[in-house]
Amino acid sequence: PTPLLQRSRPIMPPPSKKQRSSQPKEYRKFDPLTKTIRDATIKGCVDIYLKHMKDNGGACKRGFLQSVVVTANEKASGLQITRDAIKNVVRRIEKEEKKNAPKISPIEPPSSIPKPNSSLHSIDNNLLSIY
Repeated sequence: PTPLLQRSRPIMPPPSKKQRSSQPKEYRKFDPLTKTIRDATIKGCVDIYLKHMKDNGGACKRGFLQSVVVTANEKASGLQITRDAIKNVVRRIEKEEKKNAPKISPIEPPSSIPKPNSSLHSIDNNLLSIY
């Protein structure tokens, strides 16, 4: 037999997506005090991001969020602030606002729809008879 066929260990397939997702992520490895500080830092970044969005009519200028992340990581490099961490908090805030928004029915009840004025129809008919 050739050396390729004689293996001491069986070939293992790569871990499945489910196995990979069950592994702890980097941010989960922080101790409680560091996690509290990291969450507060991310909240500060989110406030800066949302203010920027409000000032620019709901749009984020290219590179702005990246500059926020770079600045946060320069000030506190051990906290591993990422764009995704900031966007996740923004999504949670938007979802909460949407959930708490008052529900307005887009369909008006028939009683609130104005009825056509019969005098206007007679004027239209009179104009049409002239032409």
